[in-house]
Amino acid sequence: MSGVATFFITLLSGVLGLICAGLVAHLCIEWFRVSSFEGASGYFLVLIALVGGVVGLVIGFVVARMVAAGAEPSFLKGLGLGSGSVVGLALIATVICRLGADLPPKLNGRPLELAIEVRCPPGFVPQAGGTPAPWVSVYLPRGRSLPSEKLRIRDAVDVDGHRVVPATVPLTTSAAQRFLRVYFDKEHDLIFGLALRSAPRAADCAWSGWVEQGWDAGKPQPAAEARFRARYRVQPVDPNPPPVDPAAAAAKAFAALTPDAPLVEWLPFLAEGTPPERMQAAGEHVVQRQAALVELIQSGDPRKRALALRGAQFPAAPSPELVEAVLAEGREIADQLRYTGPREPVDPAWDKLVSGLSERFNHWKRAWWVVRQRAGRDGRPPVRAIHDQVKSRPRGTRMDEIEVNARVILDNLEAEAAKKK
Repeated sequence: MSGVATFFITLLSGVLGLICAGLVAHLCIEWFRVSSFEGASGYFLVLIALVGGVVGLVIGFVVARMVAAGAEPSFLKGLGLGSGSVVGLALIATVICRLGADLPPKLNGRPLELAIEVRCPPGFVPQAGGTPAPWVSVYLPRGRSLPSEKLRIRDAVDVDGHRVVPATVPLTTSAAQRFLRVYFDKEHDLIFGLALRSAPRAADCAWSGWVEQGWDAGKPQPAAEARFRARYRVQPVDPNPPPVDPAAAAAKAFAALTPDAPLVEWLPFLAEGTPPERMQAAGEHVVQRQAALVELIQSGDPRKRALALRGAQFPAAPSPELVEAVLAEGREIADQLRYTGPREPVDPAWDKLVSGLSERFNHWKRAWWVVRQRAGRDGRPPVRAIHDQVKSRPRGTRMDEIEVNARVILDNLEAEAAKKK
């Protein structure tokens, strides 16, 4: 077999080795959770692929020369043996990596989580506050970090004088040696043994017995009554439910409303696109319950306030209290703008504040336009007060949007007043 044939067998085996190694590396990125931070997983894939390419070149050259020295040498024979050797080696590497990977266990094809209960000693009251908040995780000694979840302190119950705190944490490791780490605070950072098989079975869905906390070898053993205990059980994670149809959800929510339901539950059915019969029913409640509408406008809750300002557009004869509440909202926006200082070069808090005021103004302007017409009020004073606060501000922020809208509204109101003279 000629040197040219040897060259091409070597080259093609190297290309095949590069491709096979790249595929194996791609699988290993998922199996071994290679981080993508700063492109680490990409560098890993490229490095393994290059190593595979070099190994393929070596195998191709050695096989080509062995075939050339044997009986009936041929290009196809050398290429077949070289390619087969590369693919076979890649398959062996894949099997070894798969066996060595720490994959999340599953039960009947479903991912798993651990339901946990921690029983505190008498007199110990866990606190929900603190930094960090109390948490729990599966712990691997000298292993990778695993997901943690907060202890549900607010769901704790008292059982026979002991505070029992629940939690749920993902089970993402099949390692044989696993522990449960429960952190309340620096003085109560607890470790519990986790006697759980690598591949849990249906029997593991039952509660385990109570397991006592571990303690540092250099410290005295805690008294029996001062020890924490924990128990756990495996539970399959339910698959994500199908997305809810907004129209069906809205129909269900409307059907569940009662005549005496809080007004805030009726207000979402005043939105554009709502079926006319629902909008009419919600509008009737608004007309009859304007005092409740006033309370929502004054509540300080942005969502309730926005819904109430939309509702204020429905009464054909708004009450004096409702007119005053909408007017007071405009004055409040002007005051908020007055006390908003200049923007620093990089000031996310300022941007967030002004963005909120812009949205608040957009909800208010539509309500005030309708309410002042039906009440026969001069609509200019609150709009002018808002415009005066933003017209001299630096350009390039959400203040511009408020200024433009206020100017347009004010011009229309001035034109309307001129016609009445």
